[in-house]
Amino acid sequence: MTIFHLGVFLTLFFLPTCFYKQSDGQDDKAHVEVEDSHDLDAQVRVLGGRSCSTKQYGFMVLVIRTHQGTSYRTCGGTLFKPGWVLTAAHCIDESKSNYYSVIIAANTHKRTILVEKYYVHQKYSKKDSHVNDIALLELSSRLDAYFRNGDIKLVNLPKPEDNDTDPICEDGLIMGWGKMRSSEVPEIPDLQCGDVELIPNRNCEDIFRSRHYRIYQSQICTYSEKGVAAYVGDSGGPLMCGEVQVGIVSWGMGKDEPFPNVFTKISDHFDFINQVQQGHFNGTCVLGPILFLTIFMLISCILVK
Repeated sequence: MTIFHLGVFLTLFFLPTCFYKQSDGQDDKAHVEVEDSHDLDAQVRVLGGRSCSTKQYGFMVLVIRTHQGTSYRTCGGTLFKPGWVLTAAHCIDESKSNYYSVIIAANTHKRTILVEKYYVHQKYSKKDSHVNDIALLELSSRLDAYFRNGDIKLVNLPKPEDNDTDPICEDGLIMGWGKMRSSEVPEIPDLQCGDVELIPNRNCEDIFRSRHYRIYQSQICTYSEKGVAAYVGDSGGPLMCGEVQVGIVSWGMGKDEPFPNVFTKISDHFDFINQVQQGHFNGTCVLGPILFLTIFMLISCILVK
């Protein structure tokens, strides 16, 4: 065995928890048909939306997936702490050949920041109504200079007691850059925003019953008689109640279907967020390329000595 192969073996040996996926304990139920966020053939953004300013919503980021040297616009996300982004679990393709970055597009400044680690909820279930559809991205920079200059800002998260209210508010706001034709990352169109109505979960489940989809207490539903809705590429972006982000865009039935949008309820996932922040997370944690290579080089140097 060469030193190179031994270095690879030891690097993987010392990182077992970073590739551990806890069983979600769910039976296979109805599969929610959500278009692949990595397919970039169509141009669709917030349906019925209007242009809005990233200066006003300086917490918005665009999540980028890079695969075999090509970068794709994948999802939206929000800065909730310096160096940390909230997005949807289904935005993350856990293949080891992928790595992620985010584009901060506040004001006239645009900067690409590598994702150092990402954390997918250990009980996320794509086959069971995308329950627990939440992921955290740990960036390679805290972006302190941008915060000091006022170029970007943090989104406000709800209070734990908001979890007991259904719906959390009556009128909400969704936003995103959506799905775009080009895979050329630097060109970013205007952010799109749309006004929606939050509806009680029991009403939402009644609507979806004909499709045999379940709506969980940890989810939020919105509807708009004007056809305003999140769509492909808006996943991971926020549902706002005033100045507070209460949800994360998760799934819907498509632009031609008169069904609600479904969001992950943030106030129901504070345990997950806190576990990650405190280093007690026991789920999928994948290292970004910089940290992985750093650990590999350190082990290789030790072996050479």
